[in-house]
Amino acid sequence: MVLNKFGCRHKYKVIQPLLFHLFIGSTSKRPISPRVLVHSLISFAYFDLGGLVLSVYGWIVLKLNPKAHLKEQTRLHRLTSKFMKSVLYTNPFMSKEVRNLTKSTFDKPAMVIANHSSFLDILATGMLHPKLIYLVKDHVYNSPVIGSAAKLHGAYPVSGGIENGEAFLQQKVKQGFSIIAFPEGARSTTNKIGRFHKGAFYLAEKLQLDLLPVLIHGGSELSPKNSFIIRDGSFTIEILPRISATELTFGATYSERPKKFGEYFRKEFRRLRNEIEDETYWHDLLLENYKHKGHTLYQRVKADLQQFSTTYISILRTLEEKNKIIHISDDDGQLDLLLALDSFDRKIYSFLEDDLSRSILKNNYLTHQYSKITVVNSINEVFEQQANAIIINTDCMNFEEIAKHIHEEMSILILLKSGLTIDTQQLLSIGFKIEFENTKLKILKRTF
Repeated sequence: MVLNKFGCRHKYKVIQPLLFHLFIGSTSKRPISPRVLVHSLISFAYFDLGGLVLSVYGWIVLKLNPKAHLKEQTRLHRLTSKFMKSVLYTNPFMSKEVRNLTKSTFDKPAMVIANHSSFLDILATGMLHPKLIYLVKDHVYNSPVIGSAAKLHGAYPVSGGIENGEAFLQQKVKQGFSIIAFPEGARSTTNKIGRFHKGAFYLAEKLQLDLLPVLIHGGSELSPKNSFIIRDGSFTIEILPRISATELTFGATYSERPKKFGEYFRKEFRRLRNEIEDETYWHDLLLENYKHKGHTLYQRVKADLQQFSTTYISILRTLEEKNKIIHISDDDGQLDLLLALDSFDRKIYSFLEDDLSRSILKNNYLTHQYSKITVVNSINEVFEQQANAIIINTDCMNFEEIAKHIHEEMSILILLKSGLTIDTQQLLSIGFKIEFENTKLKILKRTF
C-alpha cells in the first residue's frame, strides 16, 4: 500500500488500476472503449428510470387494489412493450432485426420459448407484442425495486414450482396473454444453448398452449451475463413457426419434449448463426484482445484475419462443434480463438512457436472466459493430448513427425499456410483423402 505523509492511501494508486482494467481489460473482463461505456451508461440509466417509474406506479396501483394484477392492464402492457423496444434503440451502434418469415402472430396465446444469454433478451421478447407475461424467478417477483411492476404485469414466480400457478396463468391465457419462458433456467455465459428444463413444457401441456420458438442471436456478444455494457454489433430475433399443442413430433408428454425440442431449437439456432456469422463476424471481438498488446502484433493479426478470412470460415464450417483439436502454428493464436468463439464445446490444444504469442493467448479474456483452449509449451506436449483433428500451420514439421503421432481417433488433418509444405502424397499413403484444397488450405479426412 502507498501512503502519503498523513498516512492515507493515494487516490490515484487506486483509480489508475481501475481505469486500466476498465479500458484495457484483463483475463476476467473485456476491454471497453470510452464511447461504448458512455452509450451503455445512457441506455441503462434510461432503462432504470423507466423501470423505476413503472415500479412506483405498480406499487401505488397494488396498494389501492391488491387484485389489480388479475386484470388485463392492456394500456400498461402496451406502454411497457413500447418502452422495452425504445431501450434497445437507445444505442444507434447496435443493429436490430426481427425476422418473422412465417408471419407468426400472438393472436392466439402460446408458450413462447426463447434462449437466454443476455439482459437484452428480456427486452427483445417483451417488445414483440403487448400481451406477453413472463415466468420469473422469486427474487425478481419479490424485489423491492421492480417487484411491484412485475406483479402488476402478470409475471409469475416459478422458483417454488409452477404447479400452484396454473389457475392464475389459465386466467391470463383466457385474457389473451402468451407466456414467455427461458427454459434454460438461467442466462448462459456464452452463445451455447443449455439444457432445457421441463417447467415451461409442463405448463404448455396443462394449459394446452402451442409452442412458439423465438431465436435470439447476438446477446452473448453484445451484453453477456454479469456485464453492464452494451457493445456495438448485430442483434437478431427470429420467430419460428408455431408448433401446435397436439403436435407429437417432439413427444407426447411434457417430460419428453425438453430434450427433443431442445435439439430442434439448437439446430435452428446453428442455422441462424451460420446465416449471420459471416467470415468477418468475430473479427472485432477478437481484435479487442490484441489492441493493447503492441501495434505491430495488432496490425499483424488484423492483416492475417483480412487475408485468410475465407480460409478460416472454411475451417470453422468443416470441424464439428465438439471436436478435440491439436493446433500447431507459427501464428498468434487468432485461429484458436475463432474456433472457440464459433463453438464453446471445442477443446483446443494449442502450441504456438512464438513465446510472446503463446503468453498472450494464454492470458487473454477470451481464453479464460469463452473457450476451452489449453496452451502448451512444446510439440511433444501437444501430441500427448487426446484429439480427433489436427491443424498444422508451421514448416517445422515433416511427414515422418506427423505420421508417428497419428492414431485411430484422428480423422481430420488440416494444412494451411506454412503447413502446406508437408508432402500430401505421403499422407494419402497412410489413409487420408483430400476433401478440399486451394492455394491456402488443404483439408484431409481419414478413410477407415
